[in-house]
Amino acid sequence: MSFSFQCRTCGEAHEGLPSFGPDAPDSYAAMSELDRSDKAVLGSDNCIIENELFFVRGRVELPILGSEDSFIWLVWCSLSRESYSQWEDAYELNSRSHIGPFFGWLNTQLPFYEGSVGLATSVHLLDNGIRPYVEIHETDHPLFTDQSTGISVSKAERLVHDLLHSQ
Repeated sequence: MSFSFQCRTCGEAHEGLPSFGPDAPDSYAAMSELDRSDKAVLGSDNCIIENELFFVRGRVELPILGSEDSFIWLVWCSLSRESYSQWEDAYELNSRSHIGPFFGWLNTQLPFYEGSVGLATSVHLLDNGIRPYVEIHETDHPLFTDQSTGISVSKAERLVHDLLHSQ
């Protein structure tokens, strides 16, 4: 069954699931505009700050129980210089899932998941240009629990509703 629900705010039927997440890592967002232009490079899937901090964009998937869909958070993870170099070399390859995984630290504060920045992760490259899968390392954090055990349809509906209508 594909995910859909009737929105209680706008009354529309929402079909499928959009993904949610920021366009930049938190470390970049915290910089002044001047520092961003002088010290950082931001792409759609990567970010480098002062040639010392390296970030890649990936997906944390939360399986929705009773559905074939997953709720997807787009997140940023820091990587070591060496791991980033390997990620960069593999970026445009169609077959790259055999490379890695890479250890990283989550650099995205997710709504509804207080304290998500700094969670340990493994970044798994996927084939055919699909953004990497980000696996949260075992912890007592709710994001790990939701990724490991899945979320209910009602929780997915609440997340989508609150994110779409947060303004």
